[in-house]
Amino acid sequence: MSMPQDPITKIETAKKKKEIADTAFKTGDLQTALLSYHEAVMYLHGIDKNMLSAMSGAMGGARAPPLPDEETVETPGVQKEKDAQDQKELTEVDDLLSKIYSNQSACHMKKGNWKRALETAEKALSKNEKNYKAQFRKGKAQGELGYVEKALATLEDLLQKDDSGMATTEVQSSSDYPWWVHVDKAGISAEIARIKVADKEREKKHNQKFKGFLNRKPANSYESVSSTPSHASSTSIQSTDSSVSAASTV
Repeated sequence: MSMPQDPITKIETAKKKKEIADTAFKTGDLQTALLSYHEAVMYLHGIDKNMLSAMSGAMGGARAPPLPDEETVETPGVQKEKDAQDQKELTEVDDLLSKIYSNQSACHMKKGNWKRALETAEKALSKNEKNYKAQFRKGKAQGELGYVEKALATLEDLLQKDDSGMATTEVQSSSDYPWWVHVDKAGISAEIARIKVADKEREKKHNQKFKGFLNRKPANSYESVSSTPSHASSTSIQSTDSSVSAASTV
């Protein structure tokens, strides 16, 4: 796969790969979807964001630098706040990567590969912490992996967020897999309840298994030892005492 060097071309190619993957996902061809998502990620990796900003500026998107005599002094607190805001600014590349990783997570969920579903959901959130679908998928994967407390914390945090960002989907929902394609507060609440019920069921089975272990009958070897006549035991002990006494006199 030849890789173009121009950042703009890389982004456009990555978008096309994502479209191919989205279509494959909708038709249930998960292997093609995962491959195309992976290829899209490869095109986006290594793009110099500074170069991308410069190119955007050349097309009229950047702020002109201040004139030599223009006042640019900022108080330390204000400058620090502006720096933090610049670092958090969501670039087009980050947004696209977040969506791709989130959709990879959906593919892994469909395949039942919960470990990879969790890993890719976390990658999506590292690029855009407001990707609510990725957060939902992270919580569900945590629950399926048995990290109940983490899952509930992830989903309950999501439940408190503004639901305006939960209305759109990258992939059209269908009756086969609505819960990992579309996220809303009703779905989040339902997943929280499901995890709690599943956890109680696991705990119940564990307690029953432990109770059965405690109530288990003694093994045959233990019963045979217990049924040994007392005089035989005393004879054995006496013979041992004699040997010890004999050894001590040598």
